[in-house]
Amino acid sequence: MDISVIADTFDAWTDNVLGWISDNGDWLFDPLRTALEGTYNGAFSGSFNCRHFMSPQSSARCSDGG
Repeated sequence: MDISVIADTFDAWTDNVLGWISDNGDWLFDPLRTALEGTYNGAFSGSFNCRHFMSPQSSARCSDGG
């Protein structure tokens, strides 16, 4: 069974879709990037504020002020 016609059609369609997304996808990807950066930054900074992520020694230093 020769699938070269199907593969060529799919390849051309994929190229067209990716070209359209790179030209017109800002409205989708800019808010998505902002949301993901906010989620990452919140999770990253939150993990350093949780005492259960700290060792007992670092927890003691934080409560002593140094």
